[in-house]
Amino acid sequence: MGLECWKTQWFWSRVSEMETSTEAQSQPIVCPNCGDEISNPRYFCPHCTRLIRDTVSCEGCWEPIAAQAKKCPHCNTANAALLAAQAGQLQIMVQASPFGAFFSTWNLTSLLRPPVIEVKGGKINTTVWTFFTLRVHQSEIEMTRLASVRHTKGVIWSSLVFETFGGAAEDMGQHGLRHDDAINVAARIKEVIGR
Repeated sequence: MGLECWKTQWFWSRVSEMETSTEAQSQPIVCPNCGDEISNPRYFCPHCTRLIRDTVSCEGCWEPIAAQAKKCPHCNTANAALLAAQAGQLQIMVQASPFGAFFSTWNLTSLLRPPVIEVKGGKINTTVWTFFTLRVHQSEIEMTRLASVRHTKGVIWSSLVFETFGGAAEDMGQHGLRHDDAINVAARIKEVIGR
């Protein structure tokens, strides 16, 4: 009996020593939501139960959300900071099939220089050459303004349409793409924008 009593006393003395050492190491912080002082910082405030670490403010409702969350759980708005970071890292370049671009637009220049879709730096750029490469048509959309990506699969070739938020004059699209290229571009962009 004396041995167990000694073990129990030793155990509780070690626990109290560990608690005092961790309290000395951790400085109290102030909750950014309720303003209360938290002596033992965790991921959640024990007073208001909101996140206090690795958070950003939602641009829709200004509630704190986890920095890695794709959408706000309060208002379902996309996390703009995460979207911008992921969009900036995405780099894709796809060239349309010369015959696919020719037969979908009847542009002879597409046989010489097929249209190109390029995704880099958080933007989607399409370049189409006309009038035997003397004229260049370029369109650009920022990934943060992208509402959806629509992939249409034809018998031989595919097309992509990029739809935007905020009243763009017309959606940007490209025809005459190879099926695999169109599916890959659509899937990777949808993964980033989460739609």
